[in-house]
Amino acid sequence: MPRTSKGHIVLLTGATGSIGRHILYHLAVSPSVSHIYALVRAPTHAGAVSRLPQALRAARLSLPPEAWTKITAIPSSLSDAQLSLPGDLYTTLHQQVTTIIHGAWIVNFNLPLSAFESHIAATASLLNFAITSPTSPKPTFNFISSVASVFRAPKGPILEKRHPISWAGRIGYGYSKWVAEALCDAASHSTNGQVDVRVLRTGQICGDRRDGVWNFKEVFPMTVQSALSVGALPLTREINYWLPMDVAGDGIVQLALREREKTAEARVWHVSNAKGMSWDEEFLPALRRHGLQFEAVERERWCEILAAYPDPVRNPTWRLLEFYRGRYEKGGVDEENFWLDTRESGRCCSALRDGVEVDEELIGKFLHYWMSLPRWRSLIDESGQEIVRSHL
Repeated sequence: MPRTSKGHIVLLTGATGSIGRHILYHLAVSPSVSHIYALVRAPTHAGAVSRLPQALRAARLSLPPEAWTKITAIPSSLSDAQLSLPGDLYTTLHQQVTTIIHGAWIVNFNLPLSAFESHIAATASLLNFAITSPTSPKPTFNFISSVASVFRAPKGPILEKRHPISWAGRIGYGYSKWVAEALCDAASHSTNGQVDVRVLRTGQICGDRRDGVWNFKEVFPMTVQSALSVGALPLTREINYWLPMDVAGDGIVQLALREREKTAEARVWHVSNAKGMSWDEEFLPALRRHGLQFEAVERERWCEILAAYPDPVRNPTWRLLEFYRGRYEKGGVDEENFWLDTRESGRCCSALRDGVEVDEELIGKFLHYWMSLPRWRSLIDESGQEIVRSHL
């Protein structure tokens, strides 16, 4: 069945997540995208429709009215073979969709691999959707993976290709992303490249450049939160290649909408910053200059301090203690020699080509956003950090 649409018709999952909101925004404002079908986890159509504007508001993103006319929210259970869609709707999407962007995934570093079974099944269902499409050419498939799939790599740079499972992080989340990458590669081989499958492996994504909105439940915000709960932050010797959320969303959309190429192997692109920043020499001093008070201690000592305060309410960072121990123990990740190579993604995508400076001004935006949240403000009150209050 030949295509009749002049623009991209995108099937998007994960539109309400941190990165997904920016992907949705950049798709909606792109003149080359004619429509977006957003599969949303919700029991009803009304619930699915309401979640999208809520998600964009939380990210402080605003779409013009005409952009909303390009978006259709659909309640869906992705692990179902038919995506829990009515037969006629499934057929309609099957005949129209040109591009699939799959980003829906739970981010939880404490869960075992078995807890991600439904997410892996969803990847298989969406790959099958692409493979069995009656259209010519078939839809491109873009899977949003994670650096966690290669977090145990011996050293950097990590090249833009598949790597052995021994490189996956020692957590269910990392293994689940590795398994999904393997599924993508197998699907590409099984169709001999008829379905253009791409793995977009993200590095650490940070808050956006305008407002610094960064989910406080993610690892690095949780780490900073320990300055309030235990009065200390770790000296990690890390070079961080954080990529602002808005740049990541733009880059993912640019890569996903690239012209298809026939290749038997799933292509891998890294969505990461080409410019690094020292945690010890740049990030921690910037936090201090913006008013945060803390003692900088060796990372092993910091883990000991966390362990001494096992209160998930007053010390939320404690919940990730085992993750930190695995990260900072002897034989853990060598952050001084760990980074994602971005030469190929930079060649293909202008948003990722030169990298972005995460400077003191942007770090201040992160901190100001976190401190505006009720949970952080309660920790400020408990910690008695007067200097922090004066900077709000």
